[in-house]
Amino acid sequence: GRHVTEAVKEVCMNLNSMWTNLGLKLKKIVQANESLAKEERQYLNYVFTASYYWQLILQGRENEAESSKESKYPVLRAALTKDQLRHCFGYIRRLTRKHKPYPHSSAARCMLYDEIMWKVIQKDGADHLDIMTAVSGKRKQLKLTGPFCYANKKKRGDVQLILDRDKKRLEVHRAIKAAVHDLHKSKKKKVGMDKGLATLLSCSSGHEYGFNFSQLVNAEAERINRRNTNRNEYIQAAKELRHELSALQAKLAIKHSAKTERRLRNRIGSLERRISRLEERHLGSKLYHRQHARKQCNMERIMNMSIRKMLLTEKPDVLVKEDLSFTKEKLPKAANRYEAKVRRKLSSWTKGTLDDRIEYLCDCLGIRTVDVNPAYTSQFCPNCGARFSERKGTHHELTVCPNCGEMNANTAAAVNILRRADDKNITLYTPYKKVEKILEDRYANKQSVMA
Repeated sequence: GRHVTEAVKEVCMNLNSMWTNLGLKLKKIVQANESLAKEERQYLNYVFTASYYWQLILQGRENEAESSKESKYPVLRAALTKDQLRHCFGYIRRLTRKHKPYPHSSAARCMLYDEIMWKVIQKDGADHLDIMTAVSGKRKQLKLTGPFCYANKKKRGDVQLILDRDKKRLEVHRAIKAAVHDLHKSKKKKVGMDKGLATLLSCSSGHEYGFNFSQLVNAEAERINRRNTNRNEYIQAAKELRHELSALQAKLAIKHSAKTERRLRNRIGSLERRISRLEERHLGSKLYHRQHARKQCNMERIMNMSIRKMLLTEKPDVLVKEDLSFTKEKLPKAANRYEAKVRRKLSSWTKGTLDDRIEYLCDCLGIRTVDVNPAYTSQFCPNCGARFSERKGTHHELTVCPNCGEMNANTAAAVNILRRADDKNITLYTPYKKVEKILEDRYANKQSVMA
């Protein structure tokens, strides 16, 4: 399934690239055509860069076009007469038919692999590329013979395997991050984003993505807990047997009669067989890790879908997010069973996967990310600055402000995160107690001014 997904993705990228190149080629032809009026040339140049209107014209459905406020299409179309417009439609169809490339199938030379389908491992003192094959559970290992920069486990990203038949070698290609210089100093769209457990992503625009993500995390955390609870009985039994075995081996080292030595050896053999049966039938880790990897892969899939949907819908130039780097010092110690359960769910979520995927996908789309201080972003109202009085809802997703009333706590936190990017008093490393005092003082000053 993953191979099919990546193959379809690669085909779509190739088709998009072909149409983009065709549009650039036709724009050059339009510029060289001196018989066109200025309004016609402007209209044609815009259509060849807007695939949506281009497709409708080719299909004869141009009247069904939906125009947005940001689109220049209605203005350019209104500048043309009926005859000019009809001439442009026919000209677009003729140019497209004449210069359109025709995709053709050939021997496979390229395969796309996402970051879950490959990794670099050490084997026999050399680096090997371990890739997923079409057979379930079977992987292939290829020895790397040249220098590479793919061994970063934290941010691996996608790679392409390209077969060079002339040079008789398999090449590994990967896009790397490069410095981008902003030549157009226009106003950039900033979006604040709050990361959660029940709802994965909440934006300052009021939209939320990744609903009910906590159900997957909770189910997996509880499954692992039950599995470990059942395994503890056998782990303890194996521990006691090993302790008895080491005592008998120490006793055997002392000189005994032949009868006593034979009895000790029989007992040691019996213990070794019992320990071996426990390890084989109850303490094996292959199925344990395989089941967890399958659940983890499903969570990462939903995580990737939510992040991609958020970025494509919001279309931010700058993404402001909170720095949720949980550590043992920051998390409270479990005083009761409920807190232990919460810590277990948090530990299964805060592995850095979410933050890594956000940064990787933002890099791919040229979106800059900014980390801000997360302290008290979900405890103060973004409108009036008052502290929220209570939290409601199944996952505490609703909150109540004493002045503004009920609101969504996640989107309110996203608005606070967005504003904190330009807050000079609250930096990324400001202590949380100082942050609380700053927010309370701001609200008190605001109230005194209003009074």
